[in-house]
Amino acid sequence: MYETDGIEEISFDWMSVDELEPTLHTLRLPQIPHAAILDRHYRPLRQLADHLNVGTVGKDNALNLARGHSDLAIILLEPANTENVLAHGEQGGLPQTIAYLDAWLKRASRGRNWKNTCILDIKPFHIGEDTAFDAVEEALESLQPSVVLLCQTGTSRENHPFARCMSSSVGKAGRHFLHRFQSGKTAILIGSFHPMYAIRSSDPLVGRVRQAMTEFTILQAINILAGRIIIGPGISKLYDAVWGAKHDTPRLRPNGQLDKALDDRFRGVFLHPRATPAIKKMWETVMQERRAIESEKYHGFISVILTLKSQGNVTRLDEAFSSLQGLREALPK
Repeated sequence: MYETDGIEEISFDWMSVDELEPTLHTLRLPQIPHAAILDRHYRPLRQLADHLNVGTVGKDNALNLARGHSDLAIILLEPANTENVLAHGEQGGLPQTIAYLDAWLKRASRGRNWKNTCILDIKPFHIGEDTAFDAVEEALESLQPSVVLLCQTGTSRENHPFARCMSSSVGKAGRHFLHRFQSGKTAILIGSFHPMYAIRSSDPLVGRVRQAMTEFTILQAINILAGRIIIGPGISKLYDAVWGAKHDTPRLRPNGQLDKALDDRFRGVFLHPRATPAIKKMWETVMQERRAIESEKYHGFISVILTLKSQGNVTRLDEAFSSLQGLREALPK
């Protein structure tokens, strides 16, 4: 850990899945600064509920989820099928999705939990129409958080631009976006998983790495709010682990090379004890090449920043950097 220009850089690395949980523990914070809890973003949600004739239970659940410190928002997708009929405060009323988020938030920082974190359902009241997406967009525009965590992947193909932009994916988990509000303020968006995607897996290894990635993205958000940036090779390893845990161990062809059509199979190779030293060496070489590409793409990243400054409400994935580490390494010394 060291500090550059007032920003702490926190190193993150791990060598096996068994090391993941204790290593994530080192990224947790006992306390972080809290922005004010505001309610100015409630109005579009109330108006939508009235327009749809949503009952008191459904409306109260949505507003209770939306209540939180104004510095962080989580975009979710339909946390439960009982949102409109069973109050969160009732016995068994808190959806599993929210319960898992609550546990990860509490582990990330002692002062954060679901009750003081703004959680917006991208399809409020189970409505996946433009009027619902418009309401969520207006709510987020009113709140203007510094960090937005995308914990849903279900609206990537919607015609509504905001709904598409607020959708994550397996490939985007842990990666950073930049989002400019209409006011001109720029927020950091972080891709993540829907909690139930991380929890529900028949393969124990797949479940462990998905849950680790989901918790890591929450830790990314909390650390950014505290002025800390997580860097290190552990980030790329986690990307690769999510992919590699679902695929077979890579094997060399008779000529000693990987099949070009299967080159991606080196990703996550460090998870497999059967992987040969030659294949592990290949993975290390690719990791070095990846860092070099990140440095070469530095000017591309700057062009993204300039685009955000000149355009209105823009969300764009910076594909040149696998993490903020790439930006740090590329900065002029």
